[in-house]
Amino acid sequence: MIYTFTPILKPTPWGGTRIRQMKGLPPSDEPIGESWELSAVEGMESVVCGGPDNGLTLRNLIEKYGVNLLGRRIMEQYAGEFPLLIKFLDSKEWLSLQVHPDDRIARELESASQGKAEMWHVIECEPGAQLIAGFKPGVTVGDYLKAEGRSELLGLVEHHDVSPGQDFYIAPGIIHALGPGCLVAEVQQSCDFTYRVYDYDRPRELHIDKARRSLKFNAGRTVSKPIDRFKVETLTVFRPLDILPANDTFQIIMVLKGTLTLDGITAPEGTTLLISADHGPVRATPGTSATLLKVKP
Repeated sequence: MIYTFTPILKPTPWGGTRIRQMKGLPPSDEPIGESWELSAVEGMESVVCGGPDNGLTLRNLIEKYGVNLLGRRIMEQYAGEFPLLIKFLDSKEWLSLQVHPDDRIARELESASQGKAEMWHVIECEPGAQLIAGFKPGVTVGDYLKAEGRSELLGLVEHHDVSPGQDFYIAPGIIHALGPGCLVAEVQQSCDFTYRVYDYDRPRELHIDKARRSLKFNAGRTVSKPIDRFKVETLTVFRPLDILPANDTFQIIMVLKGTLTLDGITAPEGTTLLISADHGPVRATPGTSATLLKVKP
């Protein structure tokens, strides 16, 4: 089966208007920073939109179809839990300077089964757009502690230029922030723990103690190395293409540009689809051309 879901739009202080534009939704003055496309996070579960399973949550689907949906390897490895969280992000302003826990720290601090490794695929960005990932060479734990929670941290971190089509991989423990003017697709482990260490004087909580436990000062500044928790491939489709079944796992398709038809299901720009593990080859047919992100665990 192929499933589409109702997106969960989240207002944020740093969000913009491009997610609504991409999805063809009515305009609003409310800044939308995130669209949760595919989520099994408690309290933020995706709901099927259309088809015979309309109205079921992603957890309901797993309970109903089990290994046929997830694949035996994923079903066993993650004990029946959906392992990924899929989003679109639109940053009109800087996100907080933050860090995510790895699996061990997430278990210790949050009693969670997974930490949060993530990647950003840049769909669009304004000229001069940047992101932050990692500390500058030579920065010590002592340097960090002196600047903790304050704007002085911005002088200790590495800025990276951003351009459309780039992929940035953010491993757990890496200090990071997405900069203004970026529309990105985000693929991550199914974990919603973010520890802020500086937030540009916005009146939001910082998570100083948990961040100290999570930060990895010797992790380097590499943002081009893929993460082994998921595989991501960008495809530009000009003519009908068969998407072959993955190796005993589900697949996710995010339509970044253009319109795509998957086995008769029309997916306009900004649509995310879940292809079950037991589905055969999928015929993807673009309107004229379409750019998509193909994701599997």
